[in-house]
Amino acid sequence: MRKALSFPKKMMDFASNVRFSLCLCFATFLIPRAYAQDSLWQHQRLIGASLHYDIQAMGQHMPFTFRILQIGSPTVLQWTDPQGNSGWLSMDSAALQAGTYSFAQQPYPNDTTPTAAEQTVLCISRQAFEQFKQQGKTTYDGITYQRKEDSTFTVSAFRIPVLHGVSSETGAEIWILDDPLFPLLVASANNPSGVDATWVGIDP
Repeated sequence: MRKALSFPKKMMDFASNVRFSLCLCFATFLIPRAYAQDSLWQHQRLIGASLHYDIQAMGQHMPFTFRILQIGSPTVLQWTDPQGNSGWLSMDSAALQAGTYSFAQQPYPNDTTPTAAEQTVLCISRQAFEQFKQQGKTTYDGITYQRKEDSTFTVSAFRIPVLHGVSSETGAEIWILDDPLFPLLVASANNPSGVDATWVGIDP
């Protein structure tokens, strides 16, 4: 068992002041923007947080938790299933940039599961998001979604700005975080695969 380190009180006070200053700078940066202070509109605020999802499949509801450890090269998420099994998913930068379909395999517990070249995890690609935003439609998982009126989701008292898409062919719906750098899947409904997901909670 590691022995806890002891820091002089002055050092602890200095660290507290630094943390306070950083928080103050961050708050000052956010205030001028036209977003509510309780809005999780930036993907940076999701890094390190535990995102709780309700996965609906075959009429059953299964609670999953995802923790975004890093976004970039690669993007790494930790997952935990209803039985307490846990592991990691790794998505390379090419998939985040231009992927066309979602990861839907069973990941390996206690190990890192890499996704295929065009598979994204818990998000659509940046390219698909840009099409959705600029052209009003995008195709993902072979389904073409038309952009409807933007809205917000409430997750653990945070208001989440989302883009809403509906497929006229299948009736499938998606709600995507309005963030071009990490277009997080907030919710889906009526997916032809029979599997849908809803983000229901967050532990910062």
